[in-house]
Amino acid sequence: MSFTAQPQTFMAKVLSFIMAPMMKGSMNKMLAKDLSDIKAFVERKGS
Repeated sequence: MSFTAQPQTFMAKVLSFIMAPMMKGSMNKMLAKDLSDIKAFVERKGS
């Protein structure tokens, strides 16, 4: 899965540069949580 975006304005480019590492970490945590929830659900339904 991937997602890409291009900032359009100068201010958006500056904010993107500053916020990108924090957003990446947050997204990784959320995706890991979602995957563990899906795994738990599938394992419960499979038993």
